[in-house]
Amino acid sequence: MTAILLPYRSCDLDGGFTVSLTDDSQLETERSLLARSLAIAAEPEVESLTLEFNLTPPGDWRLCVPEPERKQPPVIVAVRLISRREQYRQLIRLEKSGLTWTGYATLPIPSMNQGDYEAEAMFIRDRAGESNQGYAWLKGQIIARSRPWRISISPQTAPSGNFADVRWVDFKNSEGRFPLTALYAVEISDRPIILLNRSCRTSLYRLLMNQGRRRHLIPAARDTLFSAIAGGVWSVLLSRTLVELNLLSRDLDQSEQDVDLISALPDWIRLVLNEFAPLLYPECSEDVLSRRLVEDATNPVILPRVLTERIPTAVQSRAGLMRAASLLSDCLSNSLAAEDTE
Repeated sequence: MTAILLPYRSCDLDGGFTVSLTDDSQLETERSLLARSLAIAAEPEVESLTLEFNLTPPGDWRLCVPEPERKQPPVIVAVRLISRREQYRQLIRLEKSGLTWTGYATLPIPSMNQGDYEAEAMFIRDRAGESNQGYAWLKGQIIARSRPWRISISPQTAPSGNFADVRWVDFKNSEGRFPLTALYAVEISDRPIILLNRSCRTSLYRLLMNQGRRRHLIPAARDTLFSAIAGGVWSVLLSRTLVELNLLSRDLDQSEQDVDLISALPDWIRLVLNEFAPLLYPECSEDVLSRRLVEDATNPVILPRVLTERIPTAVQSRAGLMRAASLLSDCLSNSLAAEDTE
């Protein structure tokens, strides 16, 4: 006699299961019902968030249990929330309200890395029943389950800089000061501020915030992109530094020409000069760097040449663009080679 194994009766929970946030006032979110995904970026001061799960099963869901049990189905309605990276697992029981079951889970905001979770709704038998062909009957048996929602949570922070503050800012709220197509902007007051455009695509934000090891393809792409950004920022700061030095020299009276111009500059400008002077003038010894800087910055003929010829190569060297691009090309070559061998 041949045993015939048939699937027990179930139902479709996909369409009626959704995940959302109870409060998104301090969170940047991107939610897709079609892709069943929720991407969340939190402000630095936010330490946790609360997810809301709602399940509205199909009207005939009681047909998943034998007829004698349908008036009081032996079913737990729950959401299983797991994260392999965070080694997290929780079963959240949902409470019925009308035709919908609802539940909540509070999760911490990861300090650096992105936290990835999966949430799936399910019906679970809470007690054993009689063996009945076509029905689940064992205690703890899953009667029905949905496809998972994928939830990513990351801190909305940016790498810190030595000479500038770095912040994520939504350029959509800049009142036209910054074009939406710009990836970053630089503001200079008492201290430079580098503004990264938070209205970029979620995939780009995830790339920039990736914390992986740099000898893999995605981190290598991240480092190359940050090197390109750093190069542009350094160019702005260094050009502004030399212009400030030039303007300061003009403001001095003839009797003040012996004043140390560099010491009269703001702290952040002196830090930039100390960092870049050896890169701008690799042919000069340390004891003449300051004098060479002042001479070139105050010379109307030489200053344009410094801005257009010396600064571009100096900032590339400081930003490590060649090193990052070389590492990215190595990772791409290795990836393509691995695909060819498959």
